[in-house]
Amino acid sequence: MSGCRSAIFFSATLTPDDYYRHLLGLSPGTKVVTLPSPFPPENLAVFVDNRISTHYRERSRTCTSVAMGILRVVRRKGNHLVFFPSYAYLDMVQEALSELAPELEMQVQNPSMSEAARVAFLDYFRS
Repeated sequence: MSGCRSAIFFSATLTPDDYYRHLLGLSPGTKVVTLPSPFPPENLAVFVDNRISTHYRERSRTCTSVAMGILRVVRRKGNHLVFFPSYAYLDMVQEALSELAPELEMQVQNPSMSEAARVAFLDYFRS
């Protein structure tokens, strides 16, 4: 980073600042601008089920449990985003979701999307 004049890092999870400054190789005096979320706080809900392991070696065993947990949440009104540690695990859970709830409408990102496909994917959520 010392060779750059500026850099922009975009993520919803770049806190705490000091930790990420160190992780990204930034000097302690680096100026950081943190912007507020554009989403109303009342629209946020975070659900954690610490009974299900998503460790790599346990994913094939737990993907159905993850899918059932997702189904419990997405039955609520609104748009829902689900994040996965890998595309492979996303594919496993998507398959389980399709078997459990074939009527469920899903938009799924994949690593080989063209720019047009990415734009269409994001546009879907504007409604």
